[in-house]
Amino acid sequence: MSPPSLPIEILDEIFDGLPPSALASLCLVCRDFLPIARPRLYSMIRIATPEDYPPRDIPDDLDIPSQQRLSVLCAQPHLAALVRSTWVFLLGVKDAEHVQDVLKRLVQACPGLQSVDVEVNLDSAPARDLEDALAELKQLKTLKLCGLRWDSKTLAVLRAHPQLTSLALEGRHAPSSTELGEPPSFELQSLHLRGAFAGLAHHFIRHSHHTLHTLRLSSPVVDLDLSSFTALRTLTIDGLTESSAETAVKTASNVPFLDTLTFYPVGPDVALALERSDFLRRLPPSLRHLQRDLIFTPSYTLNALRDCSLLPNLKTWNLAQRQPARGGLRNEEIVEIKAAAQARGVELRDRRGRW
Repeated sequence: MSPPSLPIEILDEIFDGLPPSALASLCLVCRDFLPIARPRLYSMIRIATPEDYPPRDIPDDLDIPSQQRLSVLCAQPHLAALVRSTWVFLLGVKDAEHVQDVLKRLVQACPGLQSVDVEVNLDSAPARDLEDALAELKQLKTLKLCGLRWDSKTLAVLRAHPQLTSLALEGRHAPSSTELGEPPSFELQSLHLRGAFAGLAHHFIRHSHHTLHTLRLSSPVVDLDLSSFTALRTLTIDGLTESSAETAVKTASNVPFLDTLTFYPVGPDVALALERSDFLRRLPPSLRHLQRDLIFTPSYTLNALRDCSLLPNLKTWNLAQRQPARGGLRNEEIVEIKAAAQARGVELRDRRGRW
């Protein structure tokens, strides 16, 4: 059996749709498929701890397939050169030196990495070896680091990657304002900050006014002026609280061409604070999608849907039918709200799908 004699673009479409197991099976049938399958099999590498374990018995080392993958990549540079993205999940590993050694070996073995996603638990000490290795990745475009302790040297590593387009940072310890220094020169398309990093968005988006498309922050949110970010379409704010609701609304209201806004989660107290501030009237008229499982009184919801001048471009509204601490909507209220939404051309959704 030999590969079919089809144009390469057709073969690419066929093989791009196959799962890794199917690609590997083809190689067992005929070694002639190896040149086609290898770049796809090695383009993304997962390094992780075992998935199935008792809740109180988190494994402290890599699973067997991950150990084998790492050994192969370190021993065979021609295969490591095919790796473009990696996902490393080692939250349960408590040995900081071991984690840093794994990360350093992986990053150094794969110089063509364009996407690095690392989730570890090293808040107690900076990952010096990883920082040095990351600095050598000249093609890096996407970087997600969760659970690392950051300091001024780590920020210098970010500044060494002006080509970055997507950045996600999470940790309990973020640099102080005196350690920030000059903002990185990269022009981000996506930024996700959680934990202690949530208040540093202004630093990382300083040069992204015309490129930033997606911004996700965790509460409490600092007051951000996003009026000059003309490419920003998607804003998500996690962990919204009653005290941070006003700042979140103010931040969302000054995004000139906002398309999708997500507040998550929104409990009854937060919903009441949003409703009292009549936040819907403060959002940009460009908004098309409002989510997620928002909870409001029937009267506020009905008034918003019946006022066609309010959010004139709204297409979908993620609205909870059941309201914790208040009970569910009555049948007649659901009927009224659905009728108002249909007349307006707005699709109502909840966790189960369409209303």
